[in-house]
Amino acid sequence: MGTITNQVVLDTDCLIQLEKGDLSIINSLNETGELFITSITVFEFALGDSFDNNQERLEDYSVVSFSKEDGILAAKILKKLKKQGMEIEFRDVMIASICINKNIPLLTNNKRHFERLREEGLKLST
Repeated sequence: MGTITNQVVLDTDCLIQLEKGDLSIINSLNETGELFITSITVFEFALGDSFDNNQERLEDYSVVSFSKEDGILAAKILKKLKKQGMEIEFRDVMIASICINKNIPLLTNNKRHFERLREEGLKLST
Protein backbone atom coordinates (compact mmCIF):
# COMPACT_ATOMS: atom_id res chain seq x y z
CA MET A 1 0.00 0.00 0.00
CA GLY A 2 1.69 3.20 -1.18
CA THR A 3 1.34 6.57 0.46
CA ILE A 4 0.94 9.75 -1.52
CA THR A 5 2.17 12.62 0.62
CA ASN A 6 1.06 16.26 0.57
CA GLN A 7 -1.88 15.35 -1.66
CA VAL A 8 -5.65 15.36 -1.45
CA VAL A 9 -8.46 13.54 -3.23
CA LEU A 10 -11.42 15.70 -4.22
CA ASP A 11 -14.86 14.24 -3.70
CA THR A 12 -17.30 14.79 -6.56
CA ASP A 13 -19.02 17.72 -4.81
CA CYS A 14 -15.68 19.54 -4.52
CA LEU A 15 -14.79 18.81 -8.15
CA ILE A 16 -18.13 20.30 -9.25
CA GLN A 17 -17.51 23.34 -7.06
CA LEU A 18 -14.08 23.86 -8.65
CA GLU A 19 -15.40 23.34 -12.15
CA LYS A 20 -18.01 26.03 -11.52
CA GLY A 21 -15.16 28.43 -10.74
CA ASP A 22 -15.42 28.44 -6.94
CA LEU A 23 -11.79 28.24 -5.82
CA SER A 24 -12.58 28.67 -2.11
CA ILE A 25 -12.34 24.92 -1.61
CA ILE A 26 -8.67 24.77 -2.63
CA ASN A 27 -7.75 28.15 -1.18
CA SER A 28 -8.40 26.62 2.23
CA LEU A 29 -5.78 23.92 1.67
CA ASN A 30 -2.27 24.50 2.94
CA GLU A 31 0.59 23.55 0.65
CA THR A 32 -1.37 20.92 -1.23
CA GLY A 33 0.48 19.59 -4.22
CA GLU A 34 -1.41 17.68 -6.83
CA LEU A 35 -5.20 17.35 -6.69
CA PHE A 36 -6.48 13.84 -7.25
CA ILE A 37 -9.88 12.50 -8.17
CA THR A 38 -10.94 8.86 -8.17
CA SER A 39 -12.21 6.84 -11.09
CA ILE A 40 -15.54 6.76 -9.22
CA THR A 41 -15.57 10.57 -9.21
CA VAL A 42 -14.94 10.58 -12.97
CA PHE A 43 -18.02 8.38 -13.38
CA GLU A 44 -20.20 10.55 -11.11
CA PHE A 45 -19.02 13.77 -12.78
CA ALA A 46 -19.57 12.41 -16.31
CA LEU A 47 -23.03 11.23 -15.28
CA GLY A 48 -24.03 14.72 -14.15
CA ASP A 49 -25.88 17.32 -16.17
CA SER A 50 -22.95 19.75 -16.22
CA PHE A 51 -20.66 17.33 -18.07
CA ASP A 52 -20.53 18.14 -21.77
CA ASN A 53 -18.48 15.12 -22.92
CA ASN A 54 -15.39 17.33 -22.95
CA GLN A 55 -12.85 15.07 -21.31
CA GLU A 56 -10.27 17.87 -21.30
CA ARG A 57 -12.09 19.32 -18.29
CA LEU A 58 -10.66 16.46 -16.22
CA GLU A 59 -7.06 16.65 -17.44
CA ASP A 60 -5.99 18.95 -14.59
CA TYR A 61 -6.52 16.09 -12.15
CA SER A 62 -4.63 12.87 -11.61
CA VAL A 63 -7.00 9.92 -11.38
CA VAL A 64 -6.60 7.24 -8.72
CA SER A 65 -8.26 4.07 -9.97
CA PHE A 66 -10.43 1.62 -8.08
CA SER A 67 -8.41 -1.56 -7.51
CA LYS A 68 -9.21 -5.13 -6.49
CA GLU A 69 -8.06 -4.29 -2.94
CA ASP A 70 -10.34 -1.25 -2.91
CA GLY A 71 -13.26 -3.43 -4.00
CA ILE A 72 -12.64 -5.91 -1.19
CA LEU A 73 -12.34 -3.13 1.41
CA ALA A 74 -15.44 -1.32 0.09
CA ALA A 75 -17.50 -4.51 0.33
CA LYS A 76 -16.28 -5.14 3.88
CA ILE A 77 -17.13 -1.59 4.96
CA LEU A 78 -20.55 -1.58 3.27
CA LYS A 79 -21.49 -4.91 4.89
CA LYS A 80 -20.48 -3.53 8.29
CA LEU A 81 -22.47 -0.32 7.77
CA LYS A 82 -25.55 -2.27 6.66
CA LYS A 83 -25.32 -4.44 9.80
CA GLN A 84 -25.18 -1.29 11.93
CA GLY A 85 -28.11 0.28 10.06
CA MET A 86 -25.81 3.12 8.91
CA GLU A 87 -25.61 2.37 5.18
CA ILE A 88 -24.42 5.16 2.88
CA GLU A 89 -24.25 5.45 -0.90
CA PHE A 90 -22.04 2.63 -2.22
CA ARG A 91 -20.08 5.01 -4.47
CA ASP A 92 -19.07 7.02 -1.39
CA VAL A 93 -17.79 3.80 0.19
CA MET A 94 -15.84 3.05 -3.00
CA ILE A 95 -14.23 6.52 -2.96
CA ALA A 96 -13.41 6.13 0.73
CA SER A 97 -11.83 2.72 0.20
CA ILE A 98 -9.48 4.17 -2.43
CA CYS A 99 -8.45 6.93 -0.03
CA ILE A 100 -7.98 4.51 2.87
CA ASN A 101 -5.86 2.06 0.89
CA LYS A 102 -3.73 4.81 -0.70
CA ASN A 103 -3.57 6.81 2.55
CA ILE A 104 -4.71 10.02 0.85
CA PRO A 105 -6.99 12.46 2.70
CA LEU A 106 -10.41 13.13 1.17
CA LEU A 107 -11.71 16.67 0.71
CA THR A 108 -15.50 16.72 0.74
CA ASN A 109 -18.40 18.94 1.69
CA ASN A 110 -20.35 15.79 2.52
CA LYS A 111 -18.74 15.22 5.89
CA ARG A 112 -21.91 13.64 7.36
CA HIS A 113 -21.57 10.58 5.12
CA PHE A 114 -17.83 10.22 5.32
CA GLU A 115 -17.39 11.00 9.03
CA ARG A 116 -18.51 7.49 10.01
CA LEU A 117 -15.72 6.03 7.87
CA ARG A 118 -12.96 7.54 10.01
CA GLU A 119 -12.96 4.43 12.19
CA GLU A 120 -12.11 2.46 9.03
CA GLY A 121 -9.04 4.65 8.53
CA LEU A 122 -10.40 7.42 6.29
CA LYS A 123 -8.66 10.76 6.73
CA LEU A 124 -10.73 13.84 5.94
CA SER A 125 -8.98 16.99 4.80
CA THR A 126 -10.08 20.12 6.61
